[in-house]
Amino acid sequence: MERGYTMTTRNYKTEWNAKNKTLKAANDRDRHFKNKFGEAMMKQFGKDGQAGYEYLLEKQNHKCKLCGEKRELFHDHCHETGDIRGLICSRCNTAMGGYEFIVAMGENIIQEYLK
Repeated sequence: MERGYTMTTRNYKTEWNAKNKTLKAANDRDRHFKNKFGEAMMKQFGKDGQAGYEYLLEKQNHKCKLCGEKRELFHDHCHETGDIRGLICSRCNTAMGGYEFIVAMGENIIQEYLK
């Protein structure tokens, strides 16, 4: 048995989760946003969790910060500083990851490859 949980507590949580799937999903999402981006969001925008995500959605008119399309959006952040750059779609996120990788490799390598 896990430390700190009684069988009754575990059963209650399991039952509550089963009865409140939508609320559990919202709570999990909020906790994920706070754990991963909370400090940077609070520092930059004064909001964290789901409230911070919704703030950026409104600020960007529910559109990807790069391509401007209305798609499912994800936090884009600088891996060095942790700063949030905005919300972008998965297509732009993939493109940005590839771009950052290419830049890190160096322009000369790419030019050699293209010859």
